[in-house]
Amino acid sequence: MILDPTQVSPWQNCLSGENAFYNKENYLEATKEDFSQGKSLPVSYTWNTESKILRIAKLIFSIIIFPVGIYKLIHSLVGKVLLPASSPSRMGLPANYANNARQQVNLNGDWKYKRLTIEVDGYKIDATIMGKEATFDNGRWTLLSNGNGEFAEEGHMASGNFIKILSEVNSNGIVFNYPGVGSSSGLPNREAMAKVYRAMLNFLEDKEKGIGAKEIIGYGHSIGGGAQGDALRTHDLKKNVKYVFVKSRTFSDLSTEASLLVNKPAGFLLKIFGWNMGSVESSKNLKAPEIIMHMPI
Repeated sequence: MILDPTQVSPWQNCLSGENAFYNKENYLEATKEDFSQGKSLPVSYTWNTESKILRIAKLIFSIIIFPVGIYKLIHSLVGKVLLPASSPSRMGLPANYANNARQQVNLNGDWKYKRLTIEVDGYKIDATIMGKEATFDNGRWTLLSNGNGEFAEEGHMASGNFIKILSEVNSNGIVFNYPGVGSSSGLPNREAMAKVYRAMLNFLEDKEKGIGAKEIIGYGHSIGGGAQGDALRTHDLKKNVKYVFVKSRTFSDLSTEASLLVNKPAGFLLKIFGWNMGSVESSKNLKAPEIIMHMPI
C-alpha cells in the first residue's frame, strides 16, 4: 500500500510511488554519476548533538591546552591503527579503493541504490540506502555497522553477505563509512563513531525529515558491535518503532580483546587513549531484543 503523500516525509515520497527515485527516467545515469564521485555528496540530512559554537570552542580549547590537543591527536592515530580501512594502503589496496568498489555495484538488477550524505557535528558521513521496489514501503530497515577492515561499498555488493541477510528478512538496508574511511570526513574517533551511529538511527526513526522506519534491525560486526554498544548507551529508543540488535563476532571490551590477541601493553594503551569500546553495559540496559553471534570455540 502506498502511503498518502501528505502524511509522509520527503524521504518516504522519494522511496515509494510514482515519484520514487528509481522510477525516474534518469535513475541509472544519475546513480552512476553519484557513485563516480570521489568525495561525499551534498548533505541530505543533518542531526547534531551539540551546537557549532560549542564545537569551535572545544577545538580552540584543545589547541590552547597543548596536552589536550596531543591526546586527541594520539587518539586519532590509534584509531587509524584500529581502523585499517582509513588507510587502504596498509591493507594493500589503492587509495581510491572505496570509490572503485562503489562503481562496480550492479545497478540493473532488482536492488535499487541511492547514495547520500548525513552530517553530524561537522562530520560528513558517506552512506547508501538500498532496497527493492517491493520492500521500500514496508517500514523495515537494517543498519549495518562494519568491521574495522571493511568498507560500506563492500557491504552492498550484489554478491555480499549483507544482501543475503536483507533478502532473508525482507528488509531494506543502509550502510555507511566511519569518519576517515572512504569518502566520510574527519579522522577515526571513538566518540564520533558513536555519534554517527546515533545519527543513522535518528535518520531511520525520523518521521518528519527522515525515513520513518517502523522496524529497525541494527547489525554490528566486530568493531561495528562496539560502535553500536557505545551509541546505544545514550540513544533513546522510540516507543513506536520495533527494534532488534545483532552483534556479530564482536567483543565484550576492546582492551581485553587486544590483550588476548596482541599483548597486555596493547590493551593498556587502548584504555589510556580512550579506545576501550565495549558492548556489555549497553546490552545489560538495552530495552530491545538482542542477538549475539560468535564463532564456535
